[in-house]
Amino acid sequence: MKKFLSLCLAIITLISYVCIVNASGTIASEETILNNKVYLDRQNGLIIVNAITVSSDVVVNHFREKGIETQVTDKNGKELESANLGTGVVVKAGDTVYKVVMKGDVDGSGVVDSTDYLRLKKVFLGDLPTPEGIYMYSADMDQNARIDATDYLQIKKVFLKTYEKEPDVNEPPVVPSELKGTYNINIWVPEKEGVDKLTQEQIKAFMAKNPGIVINATIEKIAEGDAGPKVLYDVENAPDIYCFTQDQLVRLVQANALATPDRSIRDNIIAINTDGSIKSASIDGELYAYPLTADNGYYMYYDKSIISEEDAKSLEKLIAACEANNRKFRFGLENGWYTASFFFATGCKSEWKMNEKGEFVSFDDDFNSAKGLIAMKGMQKLTKSIAYDSNNYIFEDAGVIITGIWDDEAARKHFGENYAVAELPSFTVDGKSYHLGSFSGYRLMGVKPQADPKREAVLSFLAQYLTGEDCQKERYQNFKYGPSNKTLLSEYVAKENPALAALAEQNKYSIPQGMIHGSWWDIAKNLGRDAKDVKNEDDFIGILSTYERSLKLLFNTPKDSWSVIGTIHGTSWNHDFSMTKISDTVWESDVFELRKGEEFKVREAYNWDVNFGETFNGKNIVVPEDGNYIVRLTWYGGENGTVELIKQ
Repeated sequence: MKKFLSLCLAIITLISYVCIVNASGTIASEETILNNKVYLDRQNGLIIVNAITVSSDVVVNHFREKGIETQVTDKNGKELESANLGTGVVVKAGDTVYKVVMKGDVDGSGVVDSTDYLRLKKVFLGDLPTPEGIYMYSADMDQNARIDATDYLQIKKVFLKTYEKEPDVNEPPVVPSELKGTYNINIWVPEKEGVDKLTQEQIKAFMAKNPGIVINATIEKIAEGDAGPKVLYDVENAPDIYCFTQDQLVRLVQANALATPDRSIRDNIIAINTDGSIKSASIDGELYAYPLTADNGYYMYYDKSIISEEDAKSLEKLIAACEANNRKFRFGLENGWYTASFFFATGCKSEWKMNEKGEFVSFDDDFNSAKGLIAMKGMQKLTKSIAYDSNNYIFEDAGVIITGIWDDEAARKHFGENYAVAELPSFTVDGKSYHLGSFSGYRLMGVKPQADPKREAVLSFLAQYLTGEDCQKERYQNFKYGPSNKTLLSEYVAKENPALAALAEQNKYSIPQGMIHGSWWDIAKNLGRDAKDVKNEDDFIGILSTYERSLKLLFNTPKDSWSVIGTIHGTSWNHDFSMTKISDTVWESDVFELRKGEEFKVREAYNWDVNFGETFNGKNIVVPEDGNYIVRLTWYGGENGTVELIKQ
């Protein structure tokens, strides 16, 4: 009995992490492989299958899409080419091993049938020992950590086809009738001309599908990049629904400016959208927003008259083709957003943590590592080439250019009939291949928390509808917004828009851009800039060490320290000139010899979060004429400050 109780306690602990059990006894998980049926629990090394028959091909294809080779074996290690995912099946994905747990499959046959029912009934009657481990988990249908009549009767319902079916999470949830009523709401939508009118039409369609619900919407156009800061400035008076870029998510959550979607809506959102967009809308596995678009990222345009589709997969072959044809390979490796692609390829990370005030307090960055050294070596293959050019906004003479959907029209014009597009290539170092990664960017829709739960529920259903498949399709057709909806990407957009199809493929290797310290961009861009001049491995190590020291300095700098940064003194926004504190409110620079047309800003603690140009976070200050100047900052805290250029 003690052994059984210990086992039950262990299973309860496992279940509390792996799944959430709702009133109907069904399992919900944080990472879905197949709709609402198959889940992946990386922490505990499990693949969980609800009480349905599923082929192992589903899991194999899931990992294959991520570039991971997979092997499926039975519990004895015998390889299975294609089989049902029964309890005890072992899936090796790359270097990670998972055990399959199928709910109701007590004997590991891969189906739930009368054998499982009779076996479990005998366990209940004491004629057979209680199953252990994953077999106990599969047998405990109601997840109460014991075997009872409910368990074997539910198994009986399964094989008799009377077990309650779960709702199809791919279909939009039905709005409950008790939510009927009239709601006056405010919405912020993107600035693009016509989006507001389309949104109004989509709200009318939502009401038509949900008789009894009346939405009186006041719609305002606000750029997604500006929405987050505006909401944070005054959450109480912020709109009920607003669109924003995913890098603002953390601060909005910290400010309690986002209501989490209802559980039923959450399952639908996860089922219909790409993994990357779901990650961009989540923190620690909790979904806080509704994916709206998936079109901010980069991939590759190339000239198919000099580069074959196969050669486009290799960085080395692309370089050789450009060199042989006197064409440019344009990749913005003096910009941290693009430089990171080589480091993400080798498995590096740069993650930043903030406190409840929205201040950066620490970072987890391993660019200065053996993996980072491989990235630098791979990057130098391109930067040392005569074909390389970091100006990836110029198409002239380009044979290859790394950019995004915003340049698609220019790419079509430049390449003409030789226009081709693809995900980023792989590079090879010491015989091992690494697929270039990237940053990915998403636009999200958020719902502000409401005092009235009924009102919040309606807003949640409305946001789900406005970001659903039909509305995403309309935004793509009218404005070419790249959808995050998986069906649209695979069955519609990919067939007529190769650029968005390439982005969708590249997003499998991307990292959703989160909140990143503003100074990181200035520090990271030096990695690409300096890679071309490296002569030996010690030089690489020195560059990476300097990079890490610069990051650490960000947290050893007084908050009220100020510096001047810009195109002055031969620099290009990559060097801070410290200012001296003159009084409680005044800081001054040394005397600068400046040239007409040079630009600069003043920023706090080597960070772009607080900076002054013509205004707070405003336009750069432009030097009016040649001369010697002092830059003076008068600052009273927050956004209250001014910058003067004083001629000497």
